[in-house]
Amino acid sequence: MLATALVLAGCLGLQAWSSVPAFAHAALVSSDPKDGAVLDRPPRRITLEFDEAISRKFDFVAVSGPGGATYQSGGARVLGTKVTQRLADLGPAGTYQVAWRVVSADGHPVSGTLRFTTRTAGGGHAMPATTKPAKPGTRSAAGKKNSSGTPWWPIGVAALVVVAAGSGLIAARRRRDGDPPSPGES
Repeated sequence: MLATALVLAGCLGLQAWSSVPAFAHAALVSSDPKDGAVLDRPPRRITLEFDEAISRKFDFVAVSGPGGATYQSGGARVLGTKVTQRLADLGPAGTYQVAWRVVSADGHPVSGTLRFTTRTAGGGHAMPATTKPAKPGTRSAAGKKNSSGTPWWPIGVAALVVVAAGSGLIAARRRRDGDPPSPGES
């Protein structure tokens, strides 16, 4: 009876834990310019705002215009939930794409794209793409798919605890009922 109650309690606890959304990644909540915006003047910067703080490591924002030319100026600046990327003067009127990749506070990479269109040409020319090199001893997560958001190691630990508790209870019941130990048990 006690074994059944403990296994049931472990399963209910595991179910309750797995339904908690505590492991969600950061989500983009707004941008300036907004996705799909049509602008009379080219913007001087891109601002992305997320629903949680962003790590200052591995942030990247790239802005490409007509013909694939890039227009970011320097590295992105992270301040809390906001990431700001200064732009060089944009080139011809047309559609520009912003590709971003950040690391959320939970340590998971999050990426996305947005587009905006300018009606007038900027005075600039394409800039060479700029990226921040990874620090020595760190792994880049570029090219990885986003994970589900739930680390599965706690589930494995919980499963091991339930199995160990169940095995211990079965062994205790056998001893209590007078069953001889299996070979290899003392």
